[in-house]
Amino acid sequence: STQARYFLSNQTQVSNLLTDLASISGSTDPSFEHGAATSALGESRLPNAMDRAQLIRIQARLAKCLTPAFCLDFDGTLTPIVDDPDSARLPPGVDRLLQLLSDRHPTAIVS
Repeated sequence: STQARYFLSNQTQVSNLLTDLASISGSTDPSFEHGAATSALGESRLPNAMDRAQLIRIQARLAKCLTPAFCLDFDGTLTPIVDDPDSARLPPGVDRLLQLLSDRHPTAIVS
């Protein structure tokens, strides 16, 4: 099972998300509409599981931060799931997207 708030079912979705994350700056004001969101690419996303009050508290705390940090799972998230975890490799182009993201925000790859 996963504790991820959003599930991306294929590598294209992961690449799109990383591209979106790499382009985020601290000056953007996130939308807190409750319900399904749509990405800039027009893809439907899962509804936010938090209520508006929780999101406002989080936004207030994040406003005091210099930059958000990202912790991304490796095997099965950034890479396809494989029988031998040691053989998991990033698909082409994902390393470049991770570099763009880490150039702008603290980024950790966890497993």
